Amino acid sequence: MVIIKAFFETFLDEELYQKLHSRSKVIRIYCLVRFKIKDGFTEPYPAIIDTGAHTSLLPLQVWEFLPHRILGDHYVAGLVPGTKLDVKVGEVKAVFVDLVNNSKEYSLVGREIIPSSPLRPGGNSNHFSFPQTELK
Repeated sequence: MVIIKAFFETFLDEELYQKLHSRSKVIRIYCLVRFKIKDGFTEPYPAIIDTGAHTSLLPLQVWEFLPHRILGDHYVAGLVPGTKLDVKVGEVKAVFVDLVNNSKEYSLVGREIIPSSPLRPGGNSNHFSFPQTELK
């Protein structure tokens, strides 16, 4: 087993705080991932670790350049009430990395998502601000 260091950030969900006056702190956990390409692997991408998700959302500009195998059609819903977005579901290969270690290669099931979709209004996946808090 290889240990990969993750990072996290915490912030207050202002809208939830206005409603509950408590329990509105968000903790977001990140790691770095390198996707398999024809000649090796991509540079590291920051990725949010969502332990409850059965698939990963990949920005279209990442997805379309990766070797992948389409598994079928599906949709993304629930992020914006009443909005449903058709997506392709497929498999890509990746490793998780930190400054020292690389994990073994994994097959990830992912969904392509268009950054300007209603689910990510104004989203810009070319800009990442990566938190500096290290998980130990």
